Amino acid sequence: MISIFVILATLQAAPEVHRCGLSAIVPSMQTELATGISMRNTLRNIRSSRAANTTGTRLFTTSHFAIWYKLGIDADSLEAPWNRIPAKDSVPTLVRSIGIALENGWSYYVDTLGMRPPLTSSDDGVIAGAPPSGLYPVEICRPERALSSSYWNNSYYGLALQDPDNLAASRLFLSAKVAGSGWKYPLETGGLLNMDYTASDNWLKALQATAVHELFHAVEFRYETNLSHFLFEASSIAMEDLVLPDVEDHLYYLSALYGYNDSSSTTPMLQAFSGSAYRHALYMMGLVQDVGRDIIPKLWIDRAGRGSTGRGSILGTMRGNTTSATSFSWRESMIRYGQRILVAGKRRNWTEHWDTIPAFKTWDRSAYAPPLDKILIKPQTGDNSWTLGPGELKLLSDPAITGDLQVTWLPYNGAFLVRLDSTDNGFIRETFPTGITTIPAARRKTSYWIVGSDGTKSSDSTAEAYSSASASISFKRSTPTVPSTDECRLHKAFSDTAGDSISRNFGSSIRDSVVLEGCPITSHLSYIVQIVFKPVDDAQGRSLANDGVSFSLSSNPTLALQNVELSIPSTRWRFAYARKNDSWIRLSSRQSNGRTIVAWPTLSVAGEYQIILSSQSIATAPFPNPSVCDAPITFPLGTELDGLKLSIFAADGSLVRQWGSSELAFNTVWNLRNQYGFRVRPGVYTWVLHGSRNERGRLLVGR
Repeated sequence: MISIFVILATLQAAPEVHRCGLSAIVPSMQTELATGISMRNTLRNIRSSRAANTTGTRLFTTSHFAIWYKLGIDADSLEAPWNRIPAKDSVPTLVRSIGIALENGWSYYVDTLGMRPPLTSSDDGVIAGAPPSGLYPVEICRPERALSSSYWNNSYYGLALQDPDNLAASRLFLSAKVAGSGWKYPLETGGLLNMDYTASDNWLKALQATAVHELFHAVEFRYETNLSHFLFEASSIAMEDLVLPDVEDHLYYLSALYGYNDSSSTTPMLQAFSGSAYRHALYMMGLVQDVGRDIIPKLWIDRAGRGSTGRGSILGTMRGNTTSATSFSWRESMIRYGQRILVAGKRRNWTEHWDTIPAFKTWDRSAYAPPLDKILIKPQTGDNSWTLGPGELKLLSDPAITGDLQVTWLPYNGAFLVRLDSTDNGFIRETFPTGITTIPAARRKTSYWIVGSDGTKSSDSTAEAYSSASASISFKRSTPTVPSTDECRLHKAFSDTAGDSISRNFGSSIRDSVVLEGCPITSHLSYIVQIVFKPVDDAQGRSLANDGVSFSLSSNPTLALQNVELSIPSTRWRFAYARKNDSWIRLSSRQSNGRTIVAWPTLSVAGEYQIILSSQSIATAPFPNPSVCDAPITFPLGTELDGLKLSIFAADGSLVRQWGSSELAFNTVWNLRNQYGFRVRPGVYTWVLHGSRNERGRLLVGR
């Protein structure tokens, strides 16, 4: 079992910000372990090769850290201009800045997230011995001197080194040599993104980020000593951004996405560690935004329970904790990773509707978007196939096929296929079941595709040992299907091959179809009619769909029908609405034999016809209830307000507030004030709806 025992940040000839030296150390460790040399013995050999040179060492202490440094004594001394001590201070700016950054890191990791604090190593260091009691040791020196000659060179500028007698304990070393350098890469908008690390505030910020990065490694040692998986580096970089959000060094890793589809340089996420793990920090940053910051301690607590099993159990960690902490799965978190890459920067101008991809601050700025053609595979007409490692993504452009597109998708193991597109009404996402799916030309505008693998096995989807997958996709031009007709009747049955899953959204089995019937007004030999499940983009629609489902009908060519019925295999929702301009109108609907039937005298289906099925009008559900902290209460009353009156009564029966039908709105808001404008007392209130529907309920108002 390999245990990664030393973490190095390196400034190479082509520098990679905060790049740890695992890529240099781990191969040596693998060789040594294969020849029977134990990890602890290797650490002891490294320790025996050095002796602390404490001559001229100075000590600066903070609440949790002992920070040693030197000025003008030997090769471990601070370089100019960082060796200067400002007026009215007793330590150089660099030393104090590192102390502040480390304290910020400790506060966030230990106090805010509740993670285990770093454990102090009893070893001597390079320029100091044991720290004062209760303080964690940090040395600003030549950090490569903490290692034996077989592991170091003069390019490393930070490391966290474990104690061979206690692998959970460690000591931090940061570089006193901060010679200027930098990095640059081309932008989608043209020109270069250039970060120049001269002896200036930019470099000072970079060293602060290194400090909090390495400190989080010391925290990780408290949970796991076999760190041969992507979480080790990826979560440390994500933590940099949380502790020091104004330091943009992590943007370097956007450039690593250029080679995302290059199998010669890309390691799948679940197999990545050391140098190959850095780009996946952008996955972790997105996960933190989607789930919340507590996901990182959850993941490391899980690692602690798995006994330092490294990459062999990382699938179980990711699948178990993303699913339990969120409403979406490990696979969904991977899909969002691909989505964020594809709609980076100015490509976000595709759509103003961001319902299913939360904004991601790094990629919201067009100036930092990598050129899209650098990361896209161009699929060929006909068959395309890939072998996918666990946690691997392939990002595809739309095939060069005009007209209707037929997609044949044949996955094995954990492979999945997703299409992203823009529409007149915003962004859509479409997932694909095994088999053949036809996409009308009218629904193909700016398509991108994600092919990926979540690492699961087809034979046992619960197995924690990950597996490689295969993906086979065939793209070809589709010949429109001819709907069966009975005299003038068009009969179109939608199965689970049409867009998102009908069975998932309607709670029905695959055998139960959604059926559209009607008499065509216009004459065509054939139609392609599809159903796509998608969120709505306005307040009224979201309120209606809060307890319902939204979807769109589309047709190619435009389909005009009369005497139309849409039959849904569910009775969960008794009310149906359709978009008309900027509002929603009520549709005629009934329930019969376990199905909901929506009817129209005439219906025209072109690019999209949006429909919401809702149970909202069955019973009004005010929210929030209870109301605390003076939160206003919203009554989602819908669109049919004629003849309605809403009243609120106190516990003693006295009238508190009342609205007539002309005062009511689709969402009527009570600001917790009575009819005289005074704030009501905490307590229980009764609301009553009179008129075309009669409902009542109770409200709890707290403080």
